Amino acid sequence: MATRQYRRIHLLFRLALVSVMALGASRVILDNLRNDLLWPGSVEISTRHRYTVKMPIDVSEEEAIEDGCNVFEGKWVWDNASHPLYREESCPFLVKQTTCLRNGRPDSFYQNWRWQPNACNLPRFDGLKLMEILRDKRLMFVGDSVQRSMFESMVCLVQSAIPSDVRRSLQRIPPRKVFKVEEFNATIEYYWAPFIVESISDHATNHTVLKRLVRLDSVAKHSKEWQTADVLIFESYVWWMYNLRLMQRLYKRLIGHDIISISLCDIMMFNINHEVSHDAVQLASEYGSLDNIQEYNVTTAYRLALETWANWIGSSINPQTQKIFLHNNVSNSLVVSFVPQEPQLELERKTSWEWKPGTDGNCFNETQPIDGSYWGTGSNLDIMGIVEDVLGETKG
Repeated sequence: MATRQYRRIHLLFRLALVSVMALGASRVILDNLRNDLLWPGSVEISTRHRYTVKMPIDVSEEEAIEDGCNVFEGKWVWDNASHPLYREESCPFLVKQTTCLRNGRPDSFYQNWRWQPNACNLPRFDGLKLMEILRDKRLMFVGDSVQRSMFESMVCLVQSAIPSDVRRSLQRIPPRKVFKVEEFNATIEYYWAPFIVESISDHATNHTVLKRLVRLDSVAKHSKEWQTADVLIFESYVWWMYNLRLMQRLYKRLIGHDIISISLCDIMMFNINHEVSHDAVQLASEYGSLDNIQEYNVTTAYRLALETWANWIGSSINPQTQKIFLHNNVSNSLVVSFVPQEPQLELERKTSWEWKPGTDGNCFNETQPIDGSYWGTGSNLDIMGIVEDVLGETKG
């Protein structure tokens, strides 16, 4: 009976992630949740507030999801009965950049889309149950602006569900944002690290640089902030996908009887039309010798970075008490719902012939999700293969 109860609780946490995806994220690569998501913990007793008391988590039969159901194969359906789970105007934690209404969109139709799996139903998200699961714990999103949107959506889902007398706060500690619910002693956090590994784009606000230097063999600076998190959700893809050439410092190591150059240190990315010598000299003057810079392709660099991340997980994460998820937009299958007044938002990177053959437009004035399966030109099968390989080796 206890195992069945734990399994239902695990499904509730999976639902929380899917609810965030339904509000704007495209694809989450989840490891199968096992029956130990609800960690053991002490019972806190206090008469000051009812929510400081640890409560049992009841998951009804209707809220359970059948084992083996693939929640990521389905379609978007419009639902004005149970959605939206929160309204943009009611959540004070959304930034203007990701808030369509504040940017001039005349309708709120897009807030009613709900993800419907093909083979099962998802129960309505319950923020209070999620907070009970996260009591005395840290949930952290790590990555770029895609993760920031995931973080904001999760925060809005939770804050709309908890009673008004439950204290909550949002603290900015660059490159982190920390949302805390006091009575549960739980935090939902965001950490800016667009490449996951270290780079010169790690500044919380001043990170838009044309020439990017990335250290492929180190997450040490970042991982100090990740180490004690109970749930970590990583994402890194878009910042690698600029049709760039990559250069990085050489690291020589002996493989068999040959000495070869391997990319394990710093990496420079620059526009393919730029002169190599000019860019190399400019970066070398600030970060090191010109002799230490070499060009590499994106997929090689991505594999090395992901292997560094996987090695850190293998050596630093306790699988009994910590959970790791990887969410990558490698399929580029986003919901098309952009602000009509601001066509510059992502529109130049989307052309309508991808989902409407024979047309030559973009996302301007598109308000409906793409119907049916969709693989955009930004999809990268090589990156998908790398993710599968590295995660497979990590599990092994």
